[in-house]
Amino acid sequence: MQANRYIPIAAFALALCGLFVGLLAFGTDLGGDANRYVGNGRQLWNGILGEAELGPLTVWQLFYLVPNLLISAGDRWIGEAFYGVSIGLNLAAFSTMVALLFALWTHYAKRPPGWRFVALALILMFALTTEVVRYNYAAYSSDILAMSWIGVCWYALGHAVLRRSMRCWLGAFAVAAVALFVRPTGVAVMSLVIAAALYVGLHRRLRSPVVLAAALIVLPALFAVTIWPYIITLNMEGVAWADRIVPNDVYNKYIGGVVVGIRPETYVVNPGSYGDFIEITLRRFSYYFVPLRSGYSLLHLGVNIAYIVYLWFLLYSGWRSLRAAGPPAARLAFLVVLGSYYFGVFHAMTFVEDWRYELPLWPGLWLLAGFGLLDRLGMLDIEGIGSAARSGS
Repeated sequence: MQANRYIPIAAFALALCGLFVGLLAFGTDLGGDANRYVGNGRQLWNGILGEAELGPLTVWQLFYLVPNLLISAGDRWIGEAFYGVSIGLNLAAFSTMVALLFALWTHYAKRPPGWRFVALALILMFALTTEVVRYNYAAYSSDILAMSWIGVCWYALGHAVLRRSMRCWLGAFAVAAVALFVRPTGVAVMSLVIAAALYVGLHRRLRSPVVLAAALIVLPALFAVTIWPYIITLNMEGVAWADRIVPNDVYNKYIGGVVVGIRPETYVVNPGSYGDFIEITLRRFSYYFVPLRSGYSLLHLGVNIAYIVYLWFLLYSGWRSLRAAGPPAARLAFLVVLGSYYFGVFHAMTFVEDWRYELPLWPGLWLLAGFGLLDRLGMLDIEGIGSAARSGS
């Protein structure tokens, strides 16, 4: 189970090369939230540097604190050159996430995986060029940085669960805490890490751990489908405390019937009731996991369907092999499913856009699929995973 330290380095280099090739194909553009980041960040820096009075921050501004400060700092002190620097940060962050996933996989491999594993794993992470890869080329954007940071969290969480390492648990909580200030999706990340700690910590002490697993699934669903639409309804009726809880952008999208941002055919027409807001939430949740859209070419649909088959095959293999490796590994497989579910629930309550808001979903799915790929190639050290969990190494 000795990890080959050179494979993650090679994966980083190959990922970076692949992203540069994509850069030639896609070109670059300015992220849609660039002006907001620069404007909000400028206010923060003016207050920090004593150039203006810094007023109280809204919850939404806190959720974007890191990109606000980072992007505005680049724009302020580097100027136009930060356009290229910000894209370089995206490429480096994505490649680092790829390297960390390879580091996790190779740690639990019987032997250093060869070129077949590396190639098939890279296909897993690069095949969705339109849905994933192209977001690396948006300047002044936080999407790839947030996605990659979630990949770091999965790396720490994977080791925490499989090795029962307190240091890795502390690392996972630290990464989740920072994620709260990178994008609002950090709420789902922190919820996942807390749920993971509860599930792993209480699993052996409960007579029926299935009840705990069911609670971790059902309670967020009840909140999202019953309480949250009710709060939206109260907001519409002018209740003050509801107005303070729901961000204006989220509320306006509910009132507009928005399901998938740029897909009007998915909208709910003239919503105005509690039932309408429940329908919007449920439809967003379903669309969050559907990689097909009307208007795609036959080639695009074909590629996506082929990818779905490939991904699901590896996910099933990963689920089966981790369950065979013992309770800690089986818990990690469950947590990947739970994390994907939490991202879907969170975005069902806020907003779903055409693939950009699905980016947080991928690192966890790739993690589980990578274990499945190791298993299909006969490289997964099932016995070693079990011994690592018992020894905490």
